Amino acid sequence: IGRGAQEAPARVQLLGADGVKVLWERSGERSQITDLRVVGDRIWLAVFADKWNVEGGWLDNGTFVPAHTARMAMAMSPLPDGEIAVGRLYGLAPRSDGDLRVVAADGRARVLPGLRGVRSIAVEDLDGDGYQDLIVGDGWHSNYGADADPRVVVYPGPDYAESRVIAWLEGDYTAEHIAVVGEGVDAWLLVTGSRHVHALQRDELGWADVVVGPIGDGGDAVVWRRDGGWVVTISGDPAVDIPLELAQ
Repeated sequence: IGRGAQEAPARVQLLGADGVKVLWERSGERSQITDLRVVGDRIWLAVFADKWNVEGGWLDNGTFVPAHTARMAMAMSPLPDGEIAVGRLYGLAPRSDGDLRVVAADGRARVLPGLRGVRSIAVEDLDGDGYQDLIVGDGWHSNYGADADPRVVVYPGPDYAESRVIAWLEGDYTAEHIAVVGEGVDAWLLVTGSRHVHALQRDELGWADVVVGPIGDGGDAVVWRRDGGWVVTISGDPAVDIPLELAQ
């Protein structure tokens, strides 16, 4: 869906050596997929069910099975033991602050401490203790251009009771997407902001924020291997490849 294609369906496609295969599609009042990730050998997605409510669930053999629905919960991720991390951009009242919740398999929810609305969520065992950690982009504000406070926050598992801010994205108003590259203590984060792409890498003081390059409104960034090094591709016309070791 977009300004020039209001009737386009929400669609999940697989791009492979044999071309493009449509795995699932659905039309509705707001045909917008807000979260999509591969977990093991399964596909998880979050998609608007109507104008305001987002469904998160598994896509199995072409069938979408919602596991949780919440108002403006544009970031959702499955967690161990059937729990779901749910990040709401806004609350129930118009333009009110969103929050971060962990919803148990029985539907009970607990709110984690955070700053206003949540735009993105990633999951990885960053400290190598065997428990999955939550990595969250929060600080969204309805007046995002002036009042947003774009942070990247880590909640260590298994209970997510504590939090640590590892980055503040200067010059951006949100962390649109967080991708974990690698595993465990060797992992680093590719964070797509609203105006810049960031590489968050560990250093002696915790985490260092390296600005990889600028990105246009609604753009995307991916990371891949070339000649043993990392390359970040930032969408655009044309797209730009930036070797990470040369990032400024």
